[in-house]
Amino acid sequence: MPTEKMNVEGGAFFPDSIEQSGDMLIAVGDTQSSDVVTLRSWYSKNGFDWRIGNLHVTRKAPISQLKATLIHRGSGFLLLGLAARDSGLDHAFALQSSDGVNWTEFPPVPSRHYLMAPYVASAEEGVLAMNDDIWLSRVGSTRWEAVPNPFTKCGPQNLFGDAFGTSAVATCKNKPTAKTRISLLSIQGALPPRLVTIPELVVVSGMTTINSQVLLAGYKPAEDQGIIDMPGESEEEDSHSEKIEAVCYLTKDEGRTWAELRPLPVPKGSLAEPGSAFTVGANYLVTGSIGDLARNVEHPAVWVKSFSSDDWQLHRLPPLETDQWSFGTIAQIDGKIIISTHLNYQSTIAGFYINS
Repeated sequence: MPTEKMNVEGGAFFPDSIEQSGDMLIAVGDTQSSDVVTLRSWYSKNGFDWRIGNLHVTRKAPISQLKATLIHRGSGFLLLGLAARDSGLDHAFALQSSDGVNWTEFPPVPSRHYLMAPYVASAEEGVLAMNDDIWLSRVGSTRWEAVPNPFTKCGPQNLFGDAFGTSAVATCKNKPTAKTRISLLSIQGALPPRLVTIPELVVVSGMTTINSQVLLAGYKPAEDQGIIDMPGESEEEDSHSEKIEAVCYLTKDEGRTWAELRPLPVPKGSLAEPGSAFTVGANYLVTGSIGDLARNVEHPAVWVKSFSSDDWQLHRLPPLETDQWSFGTIAQIDGKIIISTHLNYQSTIAGFYINS
């Protein structure tokens, strides 16, 4: 359902990020009028009817965008934002809320080298953020503390808050061989961070857990010179296209051993292109797309596997208005599963898939 077809108080509705709070959805995003950009919040109990919340952060020109990520911290929320000019990022800011309605200022995520949108994840102990370093804001704290980080010379790839505590994923390069590999760091409570051995992968797109069994979705080097191209970094770094293929793994012993799951099913002449992974009840959900090779188009899809089954069930979703899109967050409310979508790979949410 496109956002313009929703019932929104005040009319304008351009959410960047959405989270669930009890029986309510909280969304945040920016609106612009004249030379002022305003970060607002909305709330809904069904994903269709939205009311304006109390969040009201403004910036004047030359600031043209206020992009925000909403994340759970304990029973409340942190909002991590970036103010941008047309020429690039300008400054970071942050807010905190105990209820998703009332907000107060909070220190932004530190950045020792350059300003970037950090990867963030909720954890039992608070909120973790990863930019050029890894930071933790504990529940009830008003500061960020550095987490021991073996990835200081690696490229951050993502944070997953529901796997081995929290999993930090980075791309590390072996300088003598010029080869890269994906490394994973488990951050869990007061335990020292530990490296987890994972299968050889090019990208980790999603991770989630049911009853200590961790599902990992991503891409591995293709054994049969498959047909998904992953471009190299740049010509200066001897770039090339690497053939990759989709894969899902499962571990039942904290990452000591991994079992490759059955392939994600797709129609003949198509490719599975998984994105994020989620847990809904006793089911694993992988969002992504089906690549139609003959027509060179992608169709949105969700794959579902129950905790006790070995088989994936494919659910093709209604097409979007553009072939440039990505999935966002997922929530359960009013007995429904709601998946946000972004058009043109931008941060602004364009609409929701809501199951009937």
